[in-house]
Amino acid sequence: MDELMYLVKVYNDNRTYSEIDWKSITPFNITNYPWYKSGLKQETIVKIVRTTENLYINVLAKDVHSSAVVLDPNGGVYTDSCFEFFVTPEQDISEYYINIEINCIGTLYLAVKNATGKRRANLSELKQVCIRTSLEKGVVKTLMHNDISWSLFIEIPLTFLESFWGKSINSKKWQGNFYRCGGKIEDQYATWSPINFDTPNFHLPNFFSAIVFE
Repeated sequence: MDELMYLVKVYNDNRTYSEIDWKSITPFNITNYPWYKSGLKQETIVKIVRTTENLYINVLAKDVHSSAVVLDPNGGVYTDSCFEFFVTPEQDISEYYINIEINCIGTLYLAVKNATGKRRANLSELKQVCIRTSLEKGVVKTLMHNDISWSLFIEIPLTFLESFWGKSINSKKWQGNFYRCGGKIEDQYATWSPINFDTPNFHLPNFFSAIVFE
């Protein structure tokens, strides 16, 4: 089987999110359902761009059951309709990674597991990550009959990412996985890189795949 990878578009300038031609960026889909039982398999489309200063992530989640109640930073956003990104910003897979989880109303959970242990980001660190959402940010989202989708627009400064990681990050290749949780109605537990494990568990870096910067 060919190695799964995503090629990230790299711009050698510091253009902003709005200056990127997102229509030209190649997407990938979160299409694996290792623990599927029933219900809809709703599409999640992700695009990533890196500039000299930032990592940008664009997420479109089809979701007819959009819901979110977690408002507190570093709260249990995985119980809501949410997107997750676990990454080891180094060339090879290891047991260490950064854990990013964001619900559909923009609440962020951010943690790192490295050689010094595991810790959650403090409030100052959380503010370094800029999140925009197509829904009303920071307002509880209840189920509605006309729900169709939601989007997230994420901006992470590379200097912050390196500081949070605790050492230099690789400029050419990372290892990671992307996930989608369905929230109140359907768990989904969808993954980009396949996971072979009996019960739902995203904290398995041995199943990460390559994220390559062109």
